[in-house]
Amino acid sequence: MKKDKSKPTEPIENKLTAYFDAAQQDSFQLDDKINFERDKVYANVLNVIGQKRKTNRYISIFKVAASILLFSTACLVIYMLRVEPATPNHQVAMVEKSVGRGKIVSLTLVDGTVVYLNAESKLTYPETFKGNTREVTLSGEAFFKVAHNKNKPFIIHTNKLTTQVLGTSFNISAYTNKMISVTVVTGKVSVYLKKKRKTKQQTKTLLPHHQILFDAGNDRISNPQWVDVNELVAWHERKILYKSRRLADVVDEIARSYDVTIKIPNHLKNCRITAELDNPSLEKLLKVLSQLVEGTYEFKNGAYLLSGKSC
Repeated sequence: MKKDKSKPTEPIENKLTAYFDAAQQDSFQLDDKINFERDKVYANVLNVIGQKRKTNRYISIFKVAASILLFSTACLVIYMLRVEPATPNHQVAMVEKSVGRGKIVSLTLVDGTVVYLNAESKLTYPETFKGNTREVTLSGEAFFKVAHNKNKPFIIHTNKLTTQVLGTSFNISAYTNKMISVTVVTGKVSVYLKKKRKTKQQTKTLLPHHQILFDAGNDRISNPQWVDVNELVAWHERKILYKSRRLADVVDEIARSYDVTIKIPNHLKNCRITAELDNPSLEKLLKVLSQLVEGTYEFKNGAYLLSGKSC
């Protein structure tokens, strides 16, 4: 009679007990139902080991391994079902601030930048600035006081033009069908075409009291020119400051700022106007203009009509 060379079951039993205990501690707390299944698998494994049949010992080992694998897989599936899926990253919400005719609005962005929006203007910006830049989009006119951050440039997109700063104060006028202007009060500003690759030759750098003009018709940025910035940014303080300005341009600004319609004859459009007023009423402003052209004004059919002698 051949001797049974199979190893005692006690060491394997101990190993199985240790395995199940470790699985319970390392994964998660098993409930009663899972404990019941574990005990059932455990009993089946011991039953297979304890049988005194003349079977190949490799088959017995395979059954033990299969039972352990089955139990481990069941535990893993239950664990995965209990784990909540990761919350997807949400895009930053965009804010759109529009200003109608006859109004000026100031707002402070999340980084501390202060923006004054002129009449008939719109600014689009994120609720919070993520990434390596602070980017906004402007239509119309705005005066910016940008909070300094050397590691996060502030970028303004206007039609075809892009303006980039680190921390400064400047004015951008970008009304539809008009030439875009960028005027720097303090700090340094870089301006370049949005759709073209930024190169040293295509970038214009502006220092305080300098301005560039951009003609969208030929995609050309002028060289920086010295200007009187007080005249160009007085609007955000509700002041009127004209120094030899064309009457036609002055009338357009007044109509937008006061939400009215003003008509002037062709022979007055190129008259040069110089005036300085602090937050004047519309009537006072029209009276001053009519005196400068030696004329009068009247309200008729929903519009103000300004008349006068040639200048």
